[in-house]
Amino acid sequence: MSIEAAKSEFDLIVNKIPASERQFFYTWLRDVYLPATEDDPVDEKIIEGRINLQKIASELRSLVPFEGVLKSEKLFTPTSDEDKSLNKENTVHLDAFLYGPDEEEILVEEGKLSRSLCSDCGSKNIEDVTILTHSCSHDRLEYMFRGVLPSIKDLSVLDIGSRLGVVLFGAAYFSEASKITGVEINSELCSLSEKIIKKFRLGTRLQVINDDILNVPHIVKSSNVIILNNVFEWFQSTEDQVKIWRYLKETISSGTLLVTIPSLETSLEPLDTGISLEEWVSEEEPSNPDFNTDQVETTEMFLYKVK
Repeated sequence: MSIEAAKSEFDLIVNKIPASERQFFYTWLRDVYLPATEDDPVDEKIIEGRINLQKIASELRSLVPFEGVLKSEKLFTPTSDEDKSLNKENTVHLDAFLYGPDEEEILVEEGKLSRSLCSDCGSKNIEDVTILTHSCSHDRLEYMFRGVLPSIKDLSVLDIGSRLGVVLFGAAYFSEASKITGVEINSELCSLSEKIIKKFRLGTRLQVINDDILNVPHIVKSSNVIILNNVFEWFQSTEDQVKIWRYLKETISSGTLLVTIPSLETSLEPLDTGISLEEWVSEEEPSNPDFNTDQVETTEMFLYKVK
């Protein structure tokens, strides 16, 4: 087949894709397919994982609001110095797993998402809106399991507050962990995660437990790796945050690896927990510092080892 004939065939294929989904196909082509043709190709399992995460994101987009926040969830006003100025008026929640930069642009073009607001109605006093995610982008997931963590082959992973399950899916495709568990208090979110696990046949390694993390100390103690991704501040009162952090300090086993977004220092600073981080954990360097990813995806992710 000639190049021109191939172009024509390609155009025919693209035109068969619904307009609303076409940009997602372009994103897949750029981020997944083309890198696989480079001189130093990525392992086929990683490529397959990227493709499956794209499919999972597409599936979830049809099931949840683009914010990724359900009506059954209750959000709290943050208390940290970095986020305490945020509120419902100047903040938009957008799930980074469901919508990457290109998909975000589509939402803006379609008028479903605005990046600015008028401070004084009718005036030109425009302020930027803070776009906040409670999830991990695809790049951040890959960096977590291929760049930050060492090999976790045959180890157990726990995601506290697993929500839609995206960290679990990332662990499934980008690591060789033998057991991957999410604990999520919201039953609606658990149902969505379980639907994906069943559809993509991930049940041999993944499980989601619908419970309060305070009720499952045996799971916390037995986990080799624990993920804490923006887990408490927007979803728990200050009093409950203090209670949970003290519980985790007393329950997590020595030697456990913690991956946190943001740092433990940032999470604990506004809380009166009485926890001494110097006595509890040691900060570790990323296992693969040369891992190639967007710098934005690496700045807020930290690795610790419990003493």
